[in-house]
Amino acid sequence: MTPEKHRRETRVSIREKVLTVAAFVFIAGYTGLVLQPSPEIVTISWGILGLVWALFIANFAIQLFRERMPFLRRSWWQVFIIFIPMLAALYSIRAIRHLAYFKRVTPESVRRRFFLQFVLGVVMFVYVSSLAAFRFEHLAAGATIDSWGNSIWWTIVTMATVGYGDFTPVTLGGRFVAVANMVVGIGVIGVTSATVVNYLTQITSHKQNQHKNIESS
Repeated sequence: MTPEKHRRETRVSIREKVLTVAAFVFIAGYTGLVLQPSPEIVTISWGILGLVWALFIANFAIQLFRERMPFLRRSWWQVFIIFIPMLAALYSIRAIRHLAYFKRVTPESVRRRFFLQFVLGVVMFVYVSSLAAFRFEHLAAGATIDSWGNSIWWTIVTMATVGYGDFTPVTLGGRFVAVANMVVGIGVIGVTSATVVNYLTQITSHKQNQHKNIESS
């Protein structure tokens, strides 16, 4: 590895770690903003959210200036963070990539990394989505999502495409969150089904190969 390539990879590694930590800080700030334990916490939370959002915008602008189209083709999803700051929280799932085990490029480590990132991504989405729904709904006239607990329950039920109807959003923001939950929920169900089918197919194929080996021997 050349010194220049080593320095470039070091910069990328540091940047990724900083943005991952910033994502967790964003989650903490958004939690403080929504749950509003005190006016001081709300003020601090707004400051944290602004700084983290500015950091992601600056990172996007710098990388776009340096690499232009190759960066957009590789990291097009970061555009959504610019316009929907709450999505910065989902950057936290990249923390798994920094664990030593998942830096290895083997089929087993890749599969486990995908699985853990998928699970963490779903958990982070439920967490942030329930906070967003609670923020939009809890003070609205006629709202049924009047507690964070109810919001978490409603988010999970909506993502599961069950839709009991015991809690329903009454604000435009809450309904926007509901649509996002439905879309992500359908994707989660699809990915989960495909993963289970693939796992069962691999097991069946492995057992068939073992049976053939036994017969041939």
